[in-house]
Amino acid sequence: MIRHRSIGVAAAALVAAGSAFAIHGAALATPGVLAAHSPSSTSVGARPVVILVHGRGQILGDSAAVRTEWSRVLQSGASKIGSGSLLSDDDVWLAWYADALDPLASIACDTLPASRSAANGERADDERLRAFFAAAGAGITAALELIDEPLLRLEARALAGDLLFLGDPLRRCAAERRLDDVLARAELQNRPVILVAHSFGSLIAYGYLHSTALPADSGGFGIQRFVTLGSLLGAPGARQLFLGDREARASLPPGVHAWTNILDVRDGLAHPIAFGGDSTRAGNVTTTAGSPGYDPHHVLRYLADPVTARVVLGAWCDAFRVTPAGVAPAGCDSVARSGTTH
Repeated sequence: MIRHRSIGVAAAALVAAGSAFAIHGAALATPGVLAAHSPSSTSVGARPVVILVHGRGQILGDSAAVRTEWSRVLQSGASKIGSGSLLSDDDVWLAWYADALDPLASIACDTLPASRSAANGERADDERLRAFFAAAGAGITAALELIDEPLLRLEARALAGDLLFLGDPLRRCAAERRLDDVLARAELQNRPVILVAHSFGSLIAYGYLHSTALPADSGGFGIQRFVTLGSLLGAPGARQLFLGDREARASLPPGVHAWTNILDVRDGLAHPIAFGGDSTRAGNVTTTAGSPGYDPHHVLRYLADPVTARVVLGAWCDAFRVTPAGVAPAGCDSVARSGTTH
């Protein structure tokens, strides 16, 4: 049960946050160990690497279990286009930021990177909105001890973390740094990257990419394709916060060669993204063929979708052209035969 006075505090914060910016994500994860997947630092022939960025609701998640399951489901989607098992275990990494957004953890950047500070020329309205999110996140965090129901407390804890990401630049920096660490490993190994971000993770990935000038071409390193699944970035509130205007169009971030936004037409939280610039390098792809048994917004539904597999594996196969070998595995032929997507 919830103590009487906690109802008003939590409910008011939840309603206010929801009315300002609708954010909801995947189901709560199974409790486990919070440890990022650590890819080997040894070169593996500069094979491209798929880097997954999770959505919200993973505070008590097991990062190793999440990576394993997501990789398996992605492979199952690949089987639907006849490509078989193309990806080895070291071809799929996970950028894990959940603990960086845990409001009960003291994880934050001490100072903002120069690139983030320089990008903060926000309008007064945006500053007030971020201040509101920061205050709402702090308020929910303070009220957590008043909530006796474990599942409600956990959901409130996750929501507080989401709000702190949106309102607290140092907390946002900590989450984005997790992605930076994984991309730095890929750069060290000279591996082209296919970056796949789901739901709230697409906000973290875009915010990082937009404020961090990645090299457009550095010996084959770079984001060969940015793939967003069930992204919130097209929502007016997200466009205001991340693009500076509710009507703004998204452009390819520096160092990103192409961007595909995949959305299930039944996913009420996913939004098409209005792209600016070269339309041959960025676009939306809709689907209805996700795995049954999951909510349309669920990440496993997207990963099991042959449309997702075609986009992700197609980009992975294409990325071999910038590696020293220059030749993709034989199984990539079936991906090419399955058809092309944006």
